[in-house]
Amino acid sequence: MTCNLWIYCHFSLMSLSFCLVLFLCSDTLFCISIILLLHSTLKSLLLMEDMP
Repeated sequence: MTCNLWIYCHFSLMSLSFCLVLFLCSDTLFCISIILLLHSTLKSLLLMEDMP
């Protein structure tokens, strides 16, 4: 679980930095959709790993 959490935090930081770049380029909607996509993908991965 610690590993999963680390991966999750890593991707969250990546998406945040990506978002910052896009925000500076003033494409906020695209940024939000990317983060939501990343979030849902990671969520499903974590759920899959938790299952026996």
